[in-house]
Amino acid sequence: MQPFTVPHDAREPVQYVLSDGASRLGVLTDVGRATPHIEAQLSGCDALVLECNYDPGMLEGGPYPPSLKARIAAATDIWTTRPRGRYSRRWTAAG
Repeated sequence: MQPFTVPHDAREPVQYVLSDGASRLGVLTDVGRATPHIEAQLSGCDALVLECNYDPGMLEGGPYPPSLKARIAAATDIWTTRPRGRYSRRWTAAG
């Protein structure tokens, strides 16, 4: 198990790459955007588990204060509920 850091409001957030020596599984949840560090960690994975649950409409209609809505919207440039196929293809060994 290889943890790696990610940008988030939590104190010391990490995600993981799991490996049995033959295959690598990347796990990435609750992240607003890809960074070069994240891409490097996930590069060459055989499979990925990606959480992509940002929905602009739900954020706009939700109970958060305007300042938090603006910050969340600005930080979620790619992790919307639309398919993230271009990233999964880029990061996995099958590419």
